[in-house]
Amino acid sequence: SHWGRYQPGISGAPVMANGLVYFGAYDGVMYALDQATGRKVWSYRIGPPIVGTPALTTNALFVGTLDGRIHAFTSG
Repeated sequence: SHWGRYQPGISGAPVMANGLVYFGAYDGVMYALDQATGRKVWSYRIGPPIVGTPALTTNALFVGTLDGRIHAFTSG
C-alpha cells in the first residue's frame, strides 16, 4: 500500500478534500497527501503532538495539539 510509508502514529480520522488527505500525527507534524497516490504534498512541524481530527472549512484547516492550542492553516 502506498499509504504504508506514513505511520508516525495518528490520532483522529484523516480529512479529505480537493484531492488531498489531511492528518495530524503524534510526531507533531501536519501532513497533506495526494489522495490518489499517497505522496506527500506538504507537511508542517507544529511541535507538540497533534491530537484529534482536523477540522476543514472552505478556507482554513484547524488542528489541536496536546498542549491545548489550536493551529490554523490557510492557503495563500
